[in-house]
Amino acid sequence: MYANGYCPVAADGTQMPCPKAYGALIGTAALCSLVEIAISFLPPKLLQKVFPPIVTGPTVLLIGVDLIGASGFLNWAGGAGLCSEANPTAFFAKCPDITAPHALPWGSAEYIGTWNIAY
Repeated sequence: MYANGYCPVAADGTQMPCPKAYGALIGTAALCSLVEIAISFLPPKLLQKVFPPIVTGPTVLLIGVDLIGASGFLNWAGGAGLCSEANPTAFFAKCPDITAPHALPWGSAEYIGTWNIAY
């Protein structure tokens, strides 16, 4: 938007605030939602021709792989935060901290497979 002049740029080349950008984003989303609504009325056989399993399968697989890396295995072996550092301070020697009712060291067997976030 800055390159094509839609958003203002200062004389020295600094990008200035662009109040029109949010409206453009909302308008684009509204237009794309109409396309999705129109596609929902197409018969399934036509959709399978347009989006065959050889296309949809790898797409869903890659989305799943990305989600696993981003959130699926994040802190899967124990609490989050300062207790998961290499050399935690004494207060964070156990997760989430030593004042917790059932504080355990990071990586304890009870944590594996559970979702423990301490914020």
